[in-house]
Amino acid sequence: MDTTLNIKSFSAKSIHACMATCGQVDRAYQSDGQILPPNLSVLKENAGLIPVPEPGSRDAMIAKGADEWLQKLHADSWVFLLSNTSVKTLHRQLFKYSPRDEGTRGNYRTNLDAEMKSLFEETKNALDRQDRHTLFVISLFRVAFIDLMPFITGNAQCVNLLACALLINNNYPLVSQLPLIASLNNPNSEFSQDPLVVLPDALSKLLNDIDQKKLAQPSTLNSRLYLNSRRQSLLKCIDKNSPLKISDIMTFFPNQNRNTIKKDLIFLKEKTLLLSVGEGRGMTYVRRET
Repeated sequence: MDTTLNIKSFSAKSIHACMATCGQVDRAYQSDGQILPPNLSVLKENAGLIPVPEPGSRDAMIAKGADEWLQKLHADSWVFLLSNTSVKTLHRQLFKYSPRDEGTRGNYRTNLDAEMKSLFEETKNALDRQDRHTLFVISLFRVAFIDLMPFITGNAQCVNLLACALLINNNYPLVSQLPLIASLNNPNSEFSQDPLVVLPDALSKLLNDIDQKKLAQPSTLNSRLYLNSRRQSLLKCIDKNSPLKISDIMTFFPNQNRNTIKKDLIFLKEKTLLLSVGEGRGMTYVRRET
């Protein structure tokens, strides 16, 4: 039973508004279109380096740390995992260059490890179960994180980065093309004032503002399908060891949830990168020849 992500703490009006806005995102999001690699200019904007902050200011120092974390998030060799360790590392990175925050960076304000671990586990389980809309779950996570306020400072900045990472890792890779973090860090009057609705509302408006023709220009379009590092590792594993059943695959990924790997396999099949042979428990996966 959910505790930290308990939707009973929200009004029916708030829940319905969030779900309706999640639906708007689905309608605006062209999941069958070309998947693009990270837009470096947008990445800088999300970090806070565009517009350029005052040199030497705390904002400039935080933006530098955020930029390094985002660069790492999109690196092929790095896997994002939601845990106390990774979140404390994010906070430490975010305030890495700020002397003012030296004594508190990477430390919860009180002994919140158990409560934060519960939030992270509930979020991962909810995403794996797929019995709630992915964006709705991430919105719940964002509100719960801010309500817990684990750090003395930088909670909203941290959770906005985390929300972006969760979206990218859960079939919303187009987020890498949008100034979503910048929008959440500096909300305007156009966005919903309901904390639960802010994330899908910002994403919906940004998606609707995309100039699809601009994205399709040869200068910005990369013909290579963008895959997160987990899916890249999965492809390499199957390519080297196929044919593999799902039970075989899990021995190579003992720290991953079985449902997460199943979703990855479905995605890779849809993108014609894998083939499945057989049915049920006897189904095996092989690399599709290109």
